[in-house]
Amino acid sequence: YVLLRAIEILEGRPQKYPIAFVYGQDWHQGVIGIVAGKLKERYNLPSFVMSIEADEVKGSARSIPGLNLGALIIAAKEKGLLTKGGGHMMAAGFSLKAENIEAFYEFAGQYVQKYLGEEQLTPVLEIDGCVDAAAVNLELAEKLAMLEPYGAGNPEPRLLLPQVKVS
Repeated sequence: YVLLRAIEILEGRPQKYPIAFVYGQDWHQGVIGIVAGKLKERYNLPSFVMSIEADEVKGSARSIPGLNLGALIIAAKEKGLLTKGGGHMMAAGFSLKAENIEAFYEFAGQYVQKYLGEEQLTPVLEIDGCVDAAAVNLELAEKLAMLEPYGAGNPEPRLLLPQVKVS
């Protein structure tokens, strides 16, 4: 539900900055990080997903190569926009007051524009190998399943099927 709602929000309004920035009332804390990661993958943009709970807003963010998300969060904390926050290059967690959501949006958007050039926002699809269409079968799926679990340090393989169009 949260991912679908986030996509509706992002695709339902023009975006001022090259970020995916969404929030909702009482979105489950356990999924906002996952949703931020999915939005980052879908749009190739730094993604910020927040849940408003009473007056406190808790958020999770995921970055793309070239943007130090941890530094952005520290800078926002120093400006007084966030009450808590921390992270590293590619992921961060943070909290803020509901009245600071728009100010944080402006700050994050301007920060990303400043530190990411247009070429870094152009998606690059990295592939692990090419596969002939005849080789795509249940046996290949079973072999790929043996490589699981996928995640940080063990990304899901991306295979190219040359001369194949998706219809």
